[in-house]
Amino acid sequence: MDKKETLITFVVPVYRVSDEVLRQCVNSILSQHNGNYEIILIDDESPDNAGKVCDELALNNSKINVVHQKNQGVSVARNAGIKLAHGRWVAFVDADDWIESSFIDEFMSIAQKHDDADIIISSCYVNYSHAQVLNPFFKDDKIVAVGSEKDRIILGFLCPNINSDNVGTADVGSPWAKLYRREFLLENNLSFNPELKRMQDNVFNLFAVEAAKTVVYENRPLYHYRKSTSSGFSRYMPHIVDYYEKVFMITTDFISKYHKPKEFMEALNVKIIKSVYVYCKMNFFHKDNDISLKARLKNLRKCLAKDIYTDAINNINTKWLCSNERIWYVMLKYKLYLGVFCVYKLKDILYNLTGKGIK
Repeated sequence: MDKKETLITFVVPVYRVSDEVLRQCVNSILSQHNGNYEIILIDDESPDNAGKVCDELALNNSKINVVHQKNQGVSVARNAGIKLAHGRWVAFVDADDWIESSFIDEFMSIAQKHDDADIIISSCYVNYSHAQVLNPFFKDDKIVAVGSEKDRIILGFLCPNINSDNVGTADVGSPWAKLYRREFLLENNLSFNPELKRMQDNVFNLFAVEAAKTVVYENRPLYHYRKSTSSGFSRYMPHIVDYYEKVFMITTDFISKYHKPKEFMEALNVKIIKSVYVYCKMNFFHKDNDISLKARLKNLRKCLAKDIYTDAINNINTKWLCSNERIWYVMLKYKLYLGVFCVYKLKDILYNLTGKGIK
């Protein structure tokens, strides 16, 4: 197949994924009704058997290209995929997820109706160990956004509640369940920031949607997002606060640079407040944090004394919080940090029991 004619390049970063799950992911791409595609598997020096599985899959199919790189993270892996892509469109697929066999056909039917689109977004399924749930990203079944209309989509990366669009478990900020026109990515020098260890997806999409001429969303569930209790959010990350604060700084600069309306800071304030739960889960109250509870609470208090959190707490628009988030917000506002610990523990127990927890 002439690679210049390739319709879609699927970029799949590979790191710490079981053989069975990785094969399911790749086979779902190989099962496409439309055969005009290529697959780039980026092995990020995975310490398990995943790299060997990638090579084995490539031996049996000429559509697969494998790149083995020194471990540098998912951002570098995705950027490598963009550079190597020959497709008219680029689609990112996480190695523990999979796609519908009609993925290409469905996306191309949208692209044919909107030939000026730079980004096309579908809905997805969220797959738990015990259930599959339809996950729209917006309350409308179709959105065609140009100019300032794109703000609705960008706000979804920060706080879906702000447009009453929070209709699913998974948020729209991830790079999967999307097509990006390759020339658009290259022309605008769009890439993932390797310095960001968290939410690099959201930052990438902030700038991508802002630069796009037209963004189209249709509620067609074409992607399967695997959600489990063994996700990266269960790991102990002592530097998680630093990671998030870098993203908040970049987002604040983005809002200022592009003169976004006040709803953007309101949305960011919500994101900042909700981030504190992640800090508790991955740092302050994680089981591998071996300091005393008293010291943990002291560290949480010190963190929340920073201007970025006090400003968010004092200026947040609480109507964008759901009922459970308002409880969390009140705990933070009145410095009820022992109560924060109890709420976290309750949510953690419910998440481990149900796989969903409290949203």
